[in-house]
Amino acid sequence: MSQLTPLPFFEAVQFWADKIQIGPKDFAALSDRGKVLSFGIARIAKGDELNTAYQLIGNVFSKGWTLEEVQAGAADIFSRRGWTGKNAYKADAIVRTNVRSAFMAGRYQQLMAMRESHPYWLYTGIEDSRIRPKHRAMSGRVFRWDNPVWSTWFPPNGMNCRCDVVALTAEQVAAMGYTVEKTDPTGQQIPLYDDDGNLEGTVTLQPDEGWQLNQADAYVQAWGTYANRKIQSYPALLQSLVLADLLTNDDMAILLSGAETTQEQF
Repeated sequence: MSQLTPLPFFEAVQFWADKIQIGPKDFAALSDRGKVLSFGIARIAKGDELNTAYQLIGNVFSKGWTLEEVQAGAADIFSRRGWTGKNAYKADAIVRTNVRSAFMAGRYQQLMAMRESHPYWLYTGIEDSRIRPKHRAMSGRVFRWDNPVWSTWFPPNGMNCRCDVVALTAEQVAAMGYTVEKTDPTGQQIPLYDDDGNLEGTVTLQPDEGWQLNQADAYVQAWGTYANRKIQSYPALLQSLVLADLLTNDDMAILLSGAETTQEQF
């Protein structure tokens, strides 16, 4: 029997290919939107080590590598930062979060392509002991694809976020007993319980700090993608005019500067 070979996730591959490698200091200076278009790791300066990590993570989408294979390939790099033993979670978070962001960017494009036939999106979370209360509060809720909630709540919504979005037809929504919500619940107060089920108080329904941006939509709309793919094909004079315009944007100025940066503390 012939062995099946996993196909590349083309949308995720392209999302990853469009990222610009950048040092940690400059990465930290970017806005959330600018970070979508770049790849940086704390304490790893722009250069061979960062490029190795970038290539290894890209193998997940292009070659079907597992997260364990990526971490094994980058073991020496992570070990030199002390991200082993009790600190191994740092390396794990870097790999998982970058993989998840690329995966969901590709998923968003697929969902948008089928929005006419499957206009309702179901937010799903893995409802085990690890799920965050705010993410649990969103799990199982259905909104139309164009509801403003998705500008804030399209996963990932935090480091190591495992949430997903499933597209449904009107018939599937009815058959599964869901109600399509028409308002955006972001900012509402939701109850917060302790491990024993006792009410502790309330918390504002928001993604984790720094994760309020729909990264996938930001990428689709990004001026960075335009720059990466198009500028080099322009005549020299037009290139200079476009670059001059882009450099008036603080994020793009950092990304195109090519400045080397020193290692920063995690």
